[in-house]
Amino acid sequence: MKVLQKIKVFVCCLLIASLLPIAAWEPVFAENGRNADAGVVVTNNDAFLKALREKKSPITVQGIVTVANGAEASGRMRPILIPAGTVIRGGNAESILCTRAPLQIEGDGVTIEDLTIQFESSNALGSVVHREIYLAGHSLTLDHVATYLEGNGGSFGDLGGTEKELLPTVYAGGYPGTSVGANASLTVRNTARDSLKESSIFQGIYMGHEAGIHGDVPYKGTASLTLTPDVIVRDGIYTNLNASAKVQILGNGTWRDMNLYGNGSTTLLVRQSTLENARAESVGSLVLDDSAWMISKTCVFYNVTLKNNACLDFNQVPEAFLMGDFCGADSQSGESLGTLVSDSSGFINIDGDVGGQTVLKAGNKNLASTFLNGRSYIYAGRNDSESADFLLNEADMQNGWTLTYADGAWTVSNSSSGEQVEIGSIEITSSPSAVDISTIIDTDGSIPNEDAFCTIVWRDLNGEIIPDEYVQSDEAVFYDWGYVVGIKTDYWESNDPAVLTKEDWGNAIWFYPSEDFSGKYYFVAGEGASEGDYTFLFLSQFYEKDPVTVADVKALKDTVKAELRVTLFDSSQAGVTPPEAHTHTYEGTVTEEATCSKAGKKTFVCTHEGCGESYTAEIAKTAHTKEEDPAVAPTCTAEGKTAGSHCSVCGAVIKAQRTVPKTAHTEVSDPAVAPTCGTDGKSQGSHCEVCNTVIVEQEVVKKTGKHTEVTDPAVEATCTAEGKTAGSHCSVCNTVITEQQTTQKLPHDYEEEILKEASCSETGEKKLTCKVCGDIRTEEIPMAAHTPVEDPAVEATCTAEGKTAGSHCSVCNTIIQEQKTIPSIPHTDQTQVVRALVNTNGFSRTKCTVCGHMSNESVIYSPKTLELDVERYVYNGKEAMPKVTVKDSAGKTLDAKYYTVSYQDNKKVGMAKVIVSFQDIYQGTMSETFTIVPGTAKILKLSARPKGFSVKWKKQKKEISGYLIQYSTNRKFSKKASKTVIVKKKTAASASVKKLKAKKKYFVRICTYKSVKINGKTEKICSEWSKIKTVTSKS
Repeated sequence: MKVLQKIKVFVCCLLIASLLPIAAWEPVFAENGRNADAGVVVTNNDAFLKALREKKSPITVQGIVTVANGAEASGRMRPILIPAGTVIRGGNAESILCTRAPLQIEGDGVTIEDLTIQFESSNALGSVVHREIYLAGHSLTLDHVATYLEGNGGSFGDLGGTEKELLPTVYAGGYPGTSVGANASLTVRNTARDSLKESSIFQGIYMGHEAGIHGDVPYKGTASLTLTPDVIVRDGIYTNLNASAKVQILGNGTWRDMNLYGNGSTTLLVRQSTLENARAESVGSLVLDDSAWMISKTCVFYNVTLKNNACLDFNQVPEAFLMGDFCGADSQSGESLGTLVSDSSGFINIDGDVGGQTVLKAGNKNLASTFLNGRSYIYAGRNDSESADFLLNEADMQNGWTLTYADGAWTVSNSSSGEQVEIGSIEITSSPSAVDISTIIDTDGSIPNEDAFCTIVWRDLNGEIIPDEYVQSDEAVFYDWGYVVGIKTDYWESNDPAVLTKEDWGNAIWFYPSEDFSGKYYFVAGEGASEGDYTFLFLSQFYEKDPVTVADVKALKDTVKAELRVTLFDSSQAGVTPPEAHTHTYEGTVTEEATCSKAGKKTFVCTHEGCGESYTAEIAKTAHTKEEDPAVAPTCTAEGKTAGSHCSVCGAVIKAQRTVPKTAHTEVSDPAVAPTCGTDGKSQGSHCEVCNTVIVEQEVVKKTGKHTEVTDPAVEATCTAEGKTAGSHCSVCNTVITEQQTTQKLPHDYEEEILKEASCSETGEKKLTCKVCGDIRTEEIPMAAHTPVEDPAVEATCTAEGKTAGSHCSVCNTIIQEQKTIPSIPHTDQTQVVRALVNTNGFSRTKCTVCGHMSNESVIYSPKTLELDVERYVYNGKEAMPKVTVKDSAGKTLDAKYYTVSYQDNKKVGMAKVIVSFQDIYQGTMSETFTIVPGTAKILKLSARPKGFSVKWKKQKKEISGYLIQYSTNRKFSKKASKTVIVKKKTAASASVKKLKAKKKYFVRICTYKSVKINGKTEKICSEWSKIKTVTSKS
């Protein structure tokens, strides 16, 4: 449907262009100080180009106008040149300027507004795409201009182009051979994203560029680009070659996936806009102002200014580096603070000077910060010791977070943050005795050598293994710096005071955790890693300040829970002999049992023969054997206790029990009981619901001793219920004083009603209704006698049986004398045959001349398909006669006796025909075509030429019009990589292909063709391709 719509639009454009007079334009009214005859309305190409030549403005495009400016000898479309100061606008919402050529600005102040521009150039039929907007070093404003045009996306193959979108690309330079200015400027505003058709979309914006493959005039001068966030740029914005460039993103809205590639002379200014997943590479200055929000995918910026509620968000960047100066808000001059957002587990390093003030957050800008307690988020010099360069917002401070500065780091802490798991002991169960540094160099953040690892188990204070999930979590990272220190073994074991001041004790070696194996940690080396014997100290506590000297390291001794000794060597260095290496497999023996009141010791010895390497690890105190002290609920009679616990081994109180005071009585009422003539009563009282203590005692109320007699009246018997005689009872205790006697029910008094009269086939029914109580019952009435009538005899025919005479009851149809069946007589038959036609079935049948009854009917299925055993012949000068197979509509092959076969045009190259003529029980004809192709050419010689090649072949002498030479940069001859040269001279035996790339390998094949008339149209019929040969062009 979309394709049909495009065809309709194209046809309409041609129709409009043919109907409108040449140079149809009319003046518009004066506006903006222009003369009344300065502006024009254009409706076709000639009028539009004339208005540009005569420098008319404004030019109003009315309806759909398709424009072009001719082509160069090379086939490249010449640009449409727009003079300085020209305003081009749409006449209404349906106005479209369809251009098949590039647009180029000839001077400053050009404006295009309220118009849809569609660049129709595509790669259809292998065409070179030219959808350029050349600024030519001048200024252009696009105001409410839509640029989107949907491509065919390969739906018609190469015929219709393979691009899904036909979008313009902006170049600050110019078309080859044109002159350019020195101040390129592009402003795009008032765009919309409600639909693609209304959007300002560009393939790319190149404010600086080289000449490129098409020889464009390059541009590297001053550039200015101003966009709204609703603009879409597919490939990116490029200012990396400009001497000076300013890119501005202004206005409310969100731009997702912006890509800007600049240089040290590029300034990016963002106001009010939100840039999601933004990439701004090598930008010299970044200014975020007036509530701008930039969620960056770039980790390095230079010279950043952040103020007036703007936000620079590094939540997607673990490590950010601001290499130049950082300028926050000047609150004294009335500027509002901006916000700098860090990844929760990341940091931001500022290399230059810091000025002003800025709010620091972690995680999501719009939610409470997800700081990690004790983590340094900003590393920078401090601007003023009297005031803070970085602050927390009110919500984060109310959540207990504080921000402090010390030794070049801004650190966030929270005294009320959640309890962390404490390390009780560390066990190294295996480790290598030696590691080759050259195999563990960190190049891309992945594991460099999966054979260089150690296995480690961390246990908590209760001796329980701490899961990997927590060990490797952001709030722990027990395997990383802060918990692991690598020091030269000689220094660590030395007691020489001279060693304590040394600072060359460390090494650039760390550990990466395995994602697949629990407890496995790989050795990783960074830049500057050195050889030697090193001991890695695994600590139970995080060291806040990086150790500088050996003395600083030894000060951590009380927190060392395990030691890992390893020899580091570098086999890539000349003359290095790798030491004998093995994997320490440690077997631990408890040398001092830990109790719940005292830590124990465990000695680990390497089991490798002849090694003996060992270390002693502290076993954390065992957990108390907790025994619950159950809570005792207080009552109104005794005090209670809260729940608690103690150690059943050492008796230490783990959780003390507190005394709970006695409760008050829970008083409930005991209701009064009235005395009766035979039972004592009680007065009202009360008692405690918990302990049943009587609070108000109930007193006995004596019984009355005398019945209160009441009469039980007699009940008269009816036909539905028994009756009773009169009696009496006590109204207080219900004691019967005079017993009532039962009297029997009375009989019903029925009245009769006939509901259904009896007949000879059914019984009747009558209804009996009691006149007194209305009771209803029914009774059956016996059946009456039959009323007989005669059933006459029926004579038999060829279509129906006959019957003898009989009789039945005229009232109920009951058979009195049954009729006997007389068999039907035979049909009087005649046979009829109708021949089958092509696509119409025939038939054969027998019909009774008396009753028309059909019998023995069969279908003669129509001929449906004609199949040839060969559909493509190679010309040999003889008649081509393929065998035929005819099948009917039931899929059955027809016997050859039912048809004859003839041939047409079956000797020369072209389209031949087979004709089948039917006979006997079939009638009509069918035909099918087949192809006779010319003989195949053979490549005799393929020779390389400078930027090309030459080819010689064995020519065909008969039935050809010429040759096709096809070459490609890949063996599969894909469409994009292949081109075809037509040699129209049939006597030719060689050809040369030029203007190719030098020193490029090409795959070459050849075929013959003959031009023939098919259905009135000349078409090429080609032979099979020759065998593929290769050639590499010369330089």
